[in-house]
Amino acid sequence: MAKDSDSFNFGVLAALAVVALHDQEVIYREIVDTVDEVALIKCARRNGDMRWSGLSKYKYGRNPQRQSRHTR
Repeated sequence: MAKDSDSFNFGVLAALAVVALHDQEVIYREIVDTVDEVALIKCARRNGDMRWSGLSKYKYGRNPQRQSRHTR
């Protein structure tokens, strides 16, 4: 299951990279809100994709108090 989850997250990270490249922050945040944000950030950190995917650009993963909409 973890492999499937990682594959999904890699696909989402690739899509987010394209959206970030076009500076579409609202769309970017809508996409992140539809997935498990914590798992996405963990996957990006594990593989060094925080900057490439735009997660750093839009300041995801910086505030440990920030929770995913799915964990509230």
